[in-house]
Amino acid sequence: MSTLADRKSTFIPHFSVGPSPGINGPNFPVIQTFDTTNLEPGIYEARISRDAMRPENVYSVWNGYASDNSLARFVVTPVVPGASSRVLWLHDSLTGTCYGSYGANSIYGPDDIRCHTVSYHRPGLDRATTSFGALRFFRQSGHEFEFIDLVALTEAPAGYLSNYDLVVMIGQFEYIPHAVRVQLRDFLDYGGNLFSAAWEFSAFSVRLDLDRKQLTTYKYEFEEKDPLFGTGDPTVAGVTMNVPGALRETEIIGQTIWAAHQVTGGDWIDFPLYNTDRVSDLLEGTGLGAGSYLPGAFRNYASGNRVEFNGNDPVVVDPGLSGTMEEIVVWGAVPSANGRVWWQADGDSISAWPLLTDGHAVATLQERVSGARVVTLPASAIALRHLSDPTYQQLLLNILYALGGS
Repeated sequence: MSTLADRKSTFIPHFSVGPSPGINGPNFPVIQTFDTTNLEPGIYEARISRDAMRPENVYSVWNGYASDNSLARFVVTPVVPGASSRVLWLHDSLTGTCYGSYGANSIYGPDDIRCHTVSYHRPGLDRATTSFGALRFFRQSGHEFEFIDLVALTEAPAGYLSNYDLVVMIGQFEYIPHAVRVQLRDFLDYGGNLFSAAWEFSAFSVRLDLDRKQLTTYKYEFEEKDPLFGTGDPTVAGVTMNVPGALRETEIIGQTIWAAHQVTGGDWIDFPLYNTDRVSDLLEGTGLGAGSYLPGAFRNYASGNRVEFNGNDPVVVDPGLSGTMEEIVVWGAVPSANGRVWWQADGDSISAWPLLTDGHAVATLQERVSGARVVTLPASAIALRHLSDPTYQQLLLNILYALGGS
């Protein structure tokens, strides 16, 4: 993967050797390198023929999540940030790092056999890097982007995002380093705009060791096992909403997965719209308005917030506890029976958290004092699964235009 520090030495590993990754990477020999200096900024894919690989290495299924080890994706960042576009596409590689299980090494594992530290320098990390349908749609509609990966943004200098007017995050984004959240917070404080359709954004905070190319997270066990817990260090690697002193996801995108979680049992659901006069620019030309809904918008997992209805329109309950700005506009909401009382987690996994009575999956708009605007959708499916529907097409284009995409 190309990074800000070294844009020249992208390599293709020899995936046919036996897996032995441990936490230090797969220890494969490098068989080819190529210079990415003259490549246009973008997301690239390298592949090796599956016939050239040992059969047991083609797919990893050790942890129950299949990973295709024949491919790897990498991002080429711009030499001069903002030179070709003021809109930045943020690429999620770290969710794939956590779900990957090449060499039986994963944050996830059968019967609770798993690691807290894994290498992000190994194959099979394709999971959660498939949000390219929306990218193609936007580019075909005339929008241009620059690109950066979560790892590169972690090591970027402070204020890096000030080179842009808009950051777009579409995908899962479940595992986010503290440094990335700080970059995004500062970007919003500068007046930059954000579009998020990432239903698990920063559910878990992670630490990266950039020298060793390792990721660490203790997930639900951070209070017991993270040696930094109790020190006041905001980079404690656990449930972000519960890390003392951490910058919470709600302070950036206005939502958290824990408020809605698994909204349905798998059925695609309609998504009612509210406060439509407050988001008229987002709905222009869609035919949507008061009393409307997005048909079959998403299923299963979604982010959200605690919501009550003031008259006909929803408002966030106790913004201070939720970590959201007071003036956040809820313009879409559907109740969830699976939202969780995250502040009573008590070190347990989510199945033991009490259920919320007012949890909703929501779409929100933040208009900040800095002038920043943040549009957040509760699920990436809204931006990925309906690209042939003219209503959804117009909604997505409106969001980009409203936030400064060009």
